[in-house]
Amino acid sequence: MDILVVDDDELTREVLVLLLREYGYRAHTAGDGLEAISFLRNRPTPLVITDWMMPNVDGLELIREIRSRPAAHYTYIIMMTIKNSKTDLVKAIEAGADSFLGKPVDANELGAALKSAKRLIDLDAMLTAKNAELERAYDTIKKDVIAAGRIQKSLLPTKPPENNHISFHWMFRPYSELGGDIFNVFHIDRSLLGLYIIDVSGNGVEAALLAVTLSRMLTPMADYILPIDRLGDVPHSGRILGPAEIANLLNARFYHDEANYQFFTMLYGVIDTDRMEFTYTTAGHNGTIYSRKQSDVSHVSEQSYPICATDNPDYQEKSLSLSAGDRLFFFTDGLYESADDQDVHFGIDRMLTIIENGKSDPLSIVEQNLYAEAKSWCAPDCISDDVTILSLEVLKGR
Repeated sequence: MDILVVDDDELTREVLVLLLREYGYRAHTAGDGLEAISFLRNRPTPLVITDWMMPNVDGLELIREIRSRPAAHYTYIIMMTIKNSKTDLVKAIEAGADSFLGKPVDANELGAALKSAKRLIDLDAMLTAKNAELERAYDTIKKDVIAAGRIQKSLLPTKPPENNHISFHWMFRPYSELGGDIFNVFHIDRSLLGLYIIDVSGNGVEAALLAVTLSRMLTPMADYILPIDRLGDVPHSGRILGPAEIANLLNARFYHDEANYQFFTMLYGVIDTDRMEFTYTTAGHNGTIYSRKQSDVSHVSEQSYPICATDNPDYQEKSLSLSAGDRLFFFTDGLYESADDQDVHFGIDRMLTIIENGKSDPLSIVEQNLYAEAKSWCAPDCISDDVTILSLEVLKGR
């Protein structure tokens, strides 16, 4: 270990160098604080032994300079002095001295001080190495989470399904890189459009993994008419399952899964564009607002269990007739449960007002207004949950 000896007395420096070499240390010297500062700027040293009274820059000034500079490792400082009053010692400690040696230096006292200094320096080196290891591990985890977040976002729809009857828009704002919200809109067959919006309990990796699993189970792929058929015990038959049947199958699949201890809320619906009818099932989902062109905006609330909350939920289906100009807004609870500093929620009523006032605005503007008002409601804090808004507008009726 390198040690810098700082003293304006040449004999003292020589004696200390000899003693330090006997103890197995590499010793360097400086004639005053100014010379020491120049040395340390080019060669950081873990241990400095410095005199107090020196010309140009004295020991106290040197210590303050060392403590003021950012450093990767701690510098242990031993102050040599003939001063022994409490006032002087307190002054040196406040400046940043770690320990003291009287002058002239006693060899045994020096040896004891060096052992004490080495223990602290070794501990600092060990902690620095551990911190570096933790930082590398954190960086790896962070990169993995960011990559997982990109994969999760890739499962979201990139553009609405092509049709002449319904226009769709959506907004997805995860609280962190990984979220528990997932949604999709897709063709089931020529006249049927399917959609779902899901909010998995909790957040982070566990919630995101279940959300991704559900997305793959519910979203049609090229080689399946409707992958949801794979939830049952029978091979794929091509039969299109209704919303309530899907919800009941999901509950049966996940409720008895011992590895799964999460629940999730869901709205699953099917739009029949020939009949212009929306058939849906809710599973603990409370976020639906119906905006009719010729009447007031209303909150559609259904009492139902989240999936995995009970072994016999008995989900039922509801239907809404759709006319040209009607709008439906689906959203997760991160929006209306956003709370201010008094823990008052943003609430459904404020959302109803925003949607009512935005009847003539594009869906994208209404969604932006909803999110902006909820975010403002929480200020200066941010919304502390995932926020998903999925909206549709009927372009023409039957």
